[in-house]
Amino acid sequence: MTFRGFTYRLKPTALQEESFLQFAGVCRLVWNLALEQRRNHWRNYQARTGDNLNYVTQARELTILRREVDFVRAVSQTSQQYALKAL
Repeated sequence: MTFRGFTYRLKPTALQEESFLQFAGVCRLVWNLALEQRRNHWRNYQARTGDNLNYVTQARELTILRREVDFVRAVSQTSQQYALKAL
């Protein structure tokens, strides 16, 4: 069986490149905040109480974050939710 791959070179305009960088930056921010929150939750609470912090809880908090921070709201919510799901 032979697998073939295709490589496409993107040539974005300056505006598109800025949008790509903004998407990547916000997704990285959401990922890092969620990871830090899960680590802190584990250290402080889960080891003692057994309570778990999951995707649903963090997705609700993402909605609150999007309401409060303009540059997070400017990026698609779907990509941010996938960043949380992949964690």
